[in-house]
Amino acid sequence: MFITFEGIDGCGKTTQHRLFVEWLRNEGAPVVAIKEPGGTPGGEEIRTLLLDTKPPFNTRAMTLLFNAARAQLTKDVILPAIDNGNFLVADRFYDSTLAYQAYADNQDRQFVYDLCKYACYGVEPDLTFFLDVPVETALDRIGTRAKDNIESRGAPYLMKVQEGFLQLRDMFPDRFVHIKGFSSVQEVHETVKLLFKQAAIARGAWQRWEFY
Repeated sequence: MFITFEGIDGCGKTTQHRLFVEWLRNEGAPVVAIKEPGGTPGGEEIRTLLLDTKPPFNTRAMTLLFNAARAQLTKDVILPAIDNGNFLVADRFYDSTLAYQAYADNQDRQFVYDLCKYACYGVEPDLTFFLDVPVETALDRIGTRAKDNIESRGAPYLMKVQEGFLQLRDMFPDRFVHIKGFSSVQEVHETVKLLFKQAAIARGAWQRWEFY
């Protein structure tokens, strides 16, 4: 199964991604954990360019760079992980490009979607956990730390991104799981585990590794 964690900056998805990966590994499951952008030497360089370059790249350039990193990650890591029967768990995937670059930056949504599909060789997540918190809460969590090029765009931009994720939830109801992030970290983690087990059992994927 291919599981992704999505949401605006400060929603808690990176923490939940880490806890989920740790739990799966403790269960003895074969797991490959990835993040976007990054995950390959070239992808990590692109990540630095995207998030730290001043002045930032324009929106079209950012879309192309995100997908360049994604294409390398898919070829080098994602496809082999799927072929080997691993659980693949991602901290962001192409839904982030759609929410940030297509919806919030008001680019042609169909074109960006087609570009994302091209970059990821047609790979689709099986299950997407969308962690939903108010923008004000997310910004409080980010706090006074040094902000990257995307975080520094502030509340109005993140509100547009949030709306993008909500529209994606409605477009892909079969794989999007909408989780309100108001609860404690542990409570959200327990919810993620429960909903994942239900989805994995339905697909015949839960604890299949015991039979290898």
